Amino acid sequence: MRYEDVPAGPEEEALELTRAGDPRPVAILSLAFDSSDGVVAENRALELLSHRDSEVRRAAVRSLGHIARIHGRLDVGRATSRLPEIAATEPALAGVVDDALDDIAMFVRR
Repeated sequence: MRYEDVPAGPEEEALELTRAGDPRPVAILSLAFDSSDGVVAENRALELLSHRDSEVRRAAVRSLGHIARIHGRLDVGRATSRLPEIAATEPALAGVVDDALDDIAMFVRR
């Protein structure tokens, strides 16, 4: 994985970049940071959890944690039902999954 700055930009632009056939992980993170209410970013991150590229899946998992932290809300059931399966089937993502689950538990108001 190569470090890239997460560019700030309009939510629509970041969303469009995540819809590309091969979305860049940094676009997924940008959407999480710049989403006005987090719902659009959350839905897109949940969709990308099934992407064929592990770095896209990693960014989607990480985004869910950021959305929880930034917005204080998330569909906990949808997110937490998928994340443990990712950690179990893809051990390289287990740490990122644990971090996202910790962020969800800590920052989502119930």
